[in-house]
Amino acid sequence: MTPRGRGSRWHPQPKENKAEDASRSASEADICENKEGRRKSVAHQPAFPSSRSGRGRQLLKGTVKRRVGNLPTLKPNRRNHKMADDAQQPDEEFYVRYYVGHKGKFGHEFLEFEFRSEGRLRYANNSNYKNDTMIRKEAYVSQSVINCLKKIIEDSEIVKEDDCYWPAPDRVGRQELEVVQGNHHISFTTSKIGSLADVQASKDPDGLRVFYYLVQDLKCFVFSLIGLHFRIKPV
Repeated sequence: MTPRGRGSRWHPQPKENKAEDASRSASEADICENKEGRRKSVAHQPAFPSSRSGRGRQLLKGTVKRRVGNLPTLKPNRRNHKMADDAQQPDEEFYVRYYVGHKGKFGHEFLEFEFRSEGRLRYANNSNYKNDTMIRKEAYVSQSVINCLKKIIEDSEIVKEDDCYWPAPDRVGRQELEVVQGNHHISFTTSKIGSLADVQASKDPDGLRVFYYLVQDLKCFVFSLIGLHFRIKPV
């Protein structure tokens, strides 16, 4: 019996009915079992229909289409479109080819590579030392790489040089450099240069020094690209 306080009314509690309590507990137990069974069945149900019938793929495509259709329309960026067009369409004719080689007791050993305006890079390295096989690789580079190569050639100012007083090719070896850039078309031929001492001993040390440093830059540039594209040692 609940004690009465000031300002409160006493309400008699209903008598407990054991039959109703039993039926209520049974119904609650059934509800719990149904919930657990439903959870188990939902947990084992796949998120999408089976892909064997193709319905899952269609459902996914439809969902993506609805989501994409609700996205706001973005204004085109003219600057990005211009950069993409410039990257796909070269503005001028461009070609670079370098060759160095000699013929000795191991046959014709040489290194040669070339770049074209569309981004085509061809590389060949032939060495018969210890029965090595020729390395031939071909790849395509982006227009930004071609622009970087153009800048290297322009900064060297090789187009202002002349090979009239450079050492002629001999039994030690031969070097060839051909560059086509815009209205300039140059072709140099000289012997192999071992060090800067050979450059200083020539009749045109200033011009040959420009050629020597440019060749070193081009070799490093190409070796890096070949290593990145094919993950091999280019030499």
